[in-house]
Amino acid sequence: MSSKNLPHISSGSKGEGFNPKGSDYDIMQIIPWYVVYESDKNVVQDWRLVLVMDTEDTPPCFTQLQLYTNISILPNYIKQQLQKPVQQHRGKKPTFKRAF
Repeated sequence: MSSKNLPHISSGSKGEGFNPKGSDYDIMQIIPWYVVYESDKNVVQDWRLVLVMDTEDTPPCFTQLQLYTNISILPNYIKQQLQKPVQQHRGKKPTFKRAF
């Protein structure tokens, strides 16, 4: 599936109809083979890769995603994607997060 065919959500100041100087426009793609749950109590494991939100020790309006799906059943290319560096906001050094 091409990323052009994926549904998306617009956000940021411009996405919300504001256009002040320095405002941004963010586009988030909805990838159907991932599913995110607020709590592991609600998880239904199906064919998708399951992530669970972890909001402890995060600033307001932020979350960390923890891998819930058993890593051993994932294809190698997905394992490699999950181990790539997570870029920090505003040009800080990349960090590596592993939730498994």
